[in-house]
This record gives sequence, structure tokens and C-alpha cells, in this order.
Amino acid sequence: MARRTKSSIETSEPAPRSLANLTGRGAVVNLVFGGVVDALAAIQGILVPRLLGPGNVGLFALASGGVAIGLSLKAVDLPKKVVQERDVDLHTAYGVAFTMEIMLAGFFTLVVLGIAPIIAHLYDKPELWLLTSVLAATVFSTAFLELPAAIPYREMKFFRRNVLTAVGPVVSFAVTIPAAYLGAGVWSLVAGTLAGFAASALVLLFASPIRPKLTWDGVVMRRFLSFGWPVWVSGLCGLLGGWGSVFAVSAAVGVAGLGFFDLAQNWAMRALQINGVLSDAVFPALCSMQSSVARLRRAFIAITRLGMLWAGPVGFALLLFSKPAIDILLGPSWQPALILMQAEAAGIIFNSVGQSWNLFYAARGQTKPWLVNSVLGLVWTFVVVVPLVLLFGTNGAAMSIVVLALGSYALRQYFVRKIFGPMFLLGLAWRELLVGGIAAGATSLVRLAGWEVRSLGGFVAQGLLYLVFAAAATLVLCRSLLTDLFSAVRARPSVAVATADAQGAPDDGPAWRRMVTPRAMAFPLLAAADPDGTTLWVTTRDWPALGRLDVVTGQWRWTELPPFPHAPSPDGFGGCWTALTRSSALAHVSASGDVQTVPLTRSRELLVTAVAGEHVWVVDAHRKVLVRVHATSHDAIEVALPDSFIRADFVVLGPSDEIWVADTQSAHIALVTDATSPSPQLRVIDAPHPTRAIVADPDRGGVWLGASTKSQLSLLDSTGTVLATVELPAVPFGLCRLHDGRLATAFKDGDSLCIVDAERGTTLAVPLPAGSMPMGCAAIGQRLFVTLGAASEIVEIPLAALVET
Repeated sequence: MARRTKSSIETSEPAPRSLANLTGRGAVVNLVFGGVVDALAAIQGILVPRLLGPGNVGLFALASGGVAIGLSLKAVDLPKKVVQERDVDLHTAYGVAFTMEIMLAGFFTLVVLGIAPIIAHLYDKPELWLLTSVLAATVFSTAFLELPAAIPYREMKFFRRNVLTAVGPVVSFAVTIPAAYLGAGVWSLVAGTLAGFAASALVLLFASPIRPKLTWDGVVMRRFLSFGWPVWVSGLCGLLGGWGSVFAVSAAVGVAGLGFFDLAQNWAMRALQINGVLSDAVFPALCSMQSSVARLRRAFIAITRLGMLWAGPVGFALLLFSKPAIDILLGPSWQPALILMQAEAAGIIFNSVGQSWNLFYAARGQTKPWLVNSVLGLVWTFVVVVPLVLLFGTNGAAMSIVVLALGSYALRQYFVRKIFGPMFLLGLAWRELLVGGIAAGATSLVRLAGWEVRSLGGFVAQGLLYLVFAAAATLVLCRSLLTDLFSAVRARPSVAVATADAQGAPDDGPAWRRMVTPRAMAFPLLAAADPDGTTLWVTTRDWPALGRLDVVTGQWRWTELPPFPHAPSPDGFGGCWTALTRSSALAHVSASGDVQTVPLTRSRELLVTAVAGEHVWVVDAHRKVLVRVHATSHDAIEVALPDSFIRADFVVLGPSDEIWVADTQSAHIALVTDATSPSPQLRVIDAPHPTRAIVADPDRGGVWLGASTKSQLSLLDSTGTVLATVELPAVPFGLCRLHDGRLATAFKDGDSLCIVDAERGTTLAVPLPAGSMPMGCAAIGQRLFVTLGAASEIVEIPLAALVET
């Protein structure tokens, strides 16, 4: 039974924003929201210790540490992989990630429940059993909080993501403080944590465009595990190192001493979190430019300097104001934490410089350097840090903080040079470090002149004076950095994009037209030209939609569909057919925008469609069948594909009205010559190679095959005779025929396309932006349209500009 709906978005020609613009705006949004959330956390970090005392804070730290065991043991960073992944559609990636997280969280929740009584026994604190068991629910935080938040993050919708994720900290603050004031003790922290978790989970569930469901796909799971296992082992090393420090500190100075240590670390983390906020803003953009080391290097320098613009002054401020903060805000019982806080202040300077290095590796899909860094860090912890703590107590803990910071800096320096070449990290951020030094020096002179801090008012006033000194120094030393940031944030979108030179960098030539999808990271997949010569159809994968461009008016219409439309097949009457790959259905969008879906037999992977007269043909790659559907009655006939096929993909109407089906993993072509027969029969011919894309060439009496395993095009006729062969610069992905008989092919992994003149035996390479991932191409008259999957753009290139020289 076919279903009819209408859901479309009318837009004029979309105007793109640059990655720098989106990233700059994202950084500002993250900083604003991060500042508000950090302010709440800082207030809570002051009020709760004063209300509860070191014992309760240390008790909660132990219970949280027990839960951290489960969190660390299951941490494979699947949300980051969902953002980074480009070869798997978003709905499948999200479903697989959710399934893996539920499985991992369920198992390791049981582990935490088993560990809880052991921790209670080791510390002779019976209440730890119940505390740890209750907090074990937060082991599911990745599945219900981080994964849903990864969707707007991937699309660089930073404001929406921050609004959604800020709900938890606000609710946690609103519950924790009153409960602590009313005497709930350590349970005030537990109640706040669980309330924040529950509130965030509900908000994200209802706000997410993708509903969580269990999805099993072995191939995708292996991809995710390949990315995540080094992260998992790194987390295990961090867990061992963290618990080694906890045992050492608690054994040397007791549970109260652990509270001092935890307080110092929490305050220091506020400075380091800004680096995380900035790195967070840039990561989706890094994934789009992962093939360009030069662009990644520039981004790393910018993010390091911006992070130090906050961390440098904060590190010096913590060093300068830690004593009055403890005396005035926390009280004398927290005085032993002073030396730890001052050590953390010194460590901030070294820990902040280049802290985002691992993010740049992750954007390239490389997580093994994380593992190396974690293993070395674990060895360092037990060889250097733990002995210092055990031998010298609180003073040893302070020394260990500084020593660990220096060792971590040395490791970062090594890995940064490995990916970017010669680079001195401290040299990148000397201006930002100097800002903090100048502000601290000027404030110290004021103190020497007689202004001692003895009250809360004096503390606030001197803190504001420090900020004034820091702001003045920033304007003098870092003006150009701030100017670049504001320029990126305020830049307006432009319809034009320059042509590209041989390295993919823009020159000052005339504009190609560059158009974006209504949603960032929609991942435009394939394109097709309507026979009327006035309409371009484009499918988008990660935001499932079918786009229709009127090339005369420049007007777009986008029609949302179930997951996900694969290849567009215009019907010749102003409408278009497409297979819904993950929804086991065909969809037809009419000229007026009406949507009609035709359910088919359940399958994991419906792929390319082809229109032949009154029938639509669709390849079912999972079930290895070819399905013929009547365009009006929707009666369906299945034709089994040969056993020699491994993964059928493209289908096309050949020059003699036969149906051609290609296979990406076997060197065979299936042909249906009696396509309108009640019982169509299929025969197989040998192909010169496995085939990814095919396009009919009526003038030459054959079909062009784009190889899936090598850089080659082959022209084949229906007898299996190879009529022509063309060597290409890279393995082809998209393929189309131009008005003059030439061919255009897109190279997904080469960030370029190629114009092929088979008659002359020549090829013309056309570079495209690095990391753009060109997928499909289609020509209308003298205009060539190319879909850029990773950039979520469609580029229109005048064919007159593509002339061999």
C-alpha cells in the first residue's frame, strides 16, 4: 500500500558559510554557555565544600571514582566517532552506536555494582556501597546524553546543542545546593547528579531528530571498534593511573586529604575546560578538512592560542588568589589544600598548551597515539607520581602535580611535531602567557603597596582589578588574534566560490557557484539531471531529503524523507524516484512536492534506482535481488541476481532498453533484456573489473563502467566486449555524461573530479576543496553540478571554464 504525504522546504539559492565562520560562531557560543555553566559549577564548588566539609566531599569522590571505573571501562568514544564518520549514514551510525553503548553500559553497570561493596570494605565506609550503587545509573550517560547531543554537534548547530546540554548542570545545581543547605549531606551531591542526568536525558530524547533504536550491523560495528579500542585502552590506563593516585593520596593523608586533592583538581579543571570548549567547537570542521595537514596546522595554532588566552590568566590568578579564596570562601578547615591549589596553578600553564592535540588525530580517524600517550602517562604515574605522594604526603602530592604536568607537556610536544612538523608549543602561546604574567605582576605590586585582601568585598574588588589588567594586556599583545576571531564570527555568507588551483586552494579567478543544503552536514550524495533540462535532483543522506533545483530561477525545494534516499531517478514528468536505503521502501516526489512511498520487502540496503518506461527498477543489495515496480499500480516483481554477485549497486537503462546492474565487489554485469516481460530473465556477462558507477552512452552503443577497485573507466557493450578503456588519476565514484559526449567523474577520496574525452584519449583534472568528498555529478547543458558530501554543498561549475591547456 502506497502512502502519500507532503513535507517540503522552499528555499532560494542557499548561501554558504565558511568553516571558519561556523567554527568562530561555535566557539563564541561554547564560550558563553561554558562560562555560565562553569560559573554555576564554581559557585557549587565553593558552597558545597563549605556546607558539607572535607569528609563528605571525599566520600562522594570515592563513590564517583567507583562509577568512573564503569565509565572508563566502557569508554570507546562512540559520540566522537558518530561526528567523525563519513562513510556510513548518520541514522545507521547512530543506531549502531546506541546499541553498542546500551550493551557496554549494561555490562559495566553490573561491574560497578560488584565493585561497590569492595570499595566500601576497603575504606571501612559502609555507606559507600549504597552511594556507588545509586550513582551507577550514570554509566548510561553516553547512550542517553552524549549520543543525542552528537547530532546537532555534527551539524555544527552549537547554540541548539548548548541549550540542550545545559539543562543537566542547571538542574543539578538547583537540586544540590538546597539539599546541602537542608542537611542532606553527601546525598545532596547524589540527588543533584541524578536529577541533572534524568532532566538532560528527557530533554535530549524529545529534541533529537533521530529516535534511539537497537540496530545491528557487523560491518559498522567493526569500524567503530577499530576507532574506539585505542580510546578504550587509553581510558583503562587513565583509570589505573587515577586510582593509583587516589590510593596513594588517601593512604598518605587520609580521606580528608583526598578531599583537598579533589578540590584543587576541580578548581584547576575550570581553566583547562576552556580548551575543551574551543576544541569542541572546531572538531566537526576538522573532520571536514582532515586530508589537509596545512589547514589542520593553522587550526591547531589558533585553538592553542585562544585556549591560552583564558588558561594563562586563570593559571596565574589561581596562583595569586588561592590563599585568600581558601581563607575567605572555604574556611580554615581547607587550609591544607593551599599548596595543592598552587601546584595545580603552575600545572595549568603546561597542561593547557597544545591540550587539543589528540583531537586533531581523532579528526583523521587516528586514535592509536592516544593509546601511546596514555600508556606512557600510566608508567609515569606509578614510577614518579605515586612515590612522591607516599614519601612526602601533601607536599609530595603537590610536587607530583607539577612533575606530571611537565611530563605531559613533553609528550604533547612529541606528538604535535609528529603530525605538524617542527613546532615549539610554548612559543605558540607566549603572548597569552605574558598576559597572565603581567596581570599577576601588576596585582602583586598593588598588594605590596598595602592593599591586603581581608574580606569578601576586597577579594571581589581585587579580582576585578586583575581582570582589568589582563584585559588591557590582551588588547595590547593579542589584538590580531581577537580581530581574526571577530572577523570569522561576523563574516557573511557568500554565493561565490573561487576556482581551485592544483593543490585545492582557492585563487582569485571567477566564481563557481557554491550552494549549501538547508542543514549543515546533510551529506549530499548523488545527483541527476531531469530530461527536461531545467531541473537538478540531489539526494542527501544524513539529513534524509530529496532536493530539487530549478536551474532557471535558482529556487530549491527540499523534501524530507525517511532514511535515506540513495540515488535520484527523474521520472520525465517533473518528479523523481529514489530508494530509501534504510527504510525498505521506494519514494516518489512529484513535480508539486507530493510524496508517495511504496513499501518493499524488508531489507537492510536498498540502493540505486532506474526508470524505464512505466517501471522503476531498484537494487536490493542485501537480499541480492533486482526489484521491478510498476510506477502506477506499484505491483512488484523480484528478479534474483546471480550467485556470482557479491554486492550489487548501480542499475541503469542501457542504450538498447536493457537493464544493466553492476557489482562493486565482483567483475560481472547482470543484464535484463526483456525488461517489460511478466517474467523478466537475467543473464550475466563478464566485466573487466568490479564496478561502482555506470552510465549509458547511446552514441557509442555501450555503457561506461567506473571501476571500484582501480583508476579506470571501461566502455562495454551488451555482449561483454570492451569498446574502450580510459586510465584515470584516481578511483572513480560519481559518473555522468556531458552534452558533448565527454564524461565527468568524481573522486570521493581524491577531492577532485575529472573530465574525460574518450575520443581524444585525454583527461582534465579539476581540484576541489580539500576534505570536501565529492560524491556525485550531473550535467545540464553547459553546467556541471557536483555534490560535496563532507562539505554539505553542491558546486556548479561552468563547463566553459574546464578547457584543456
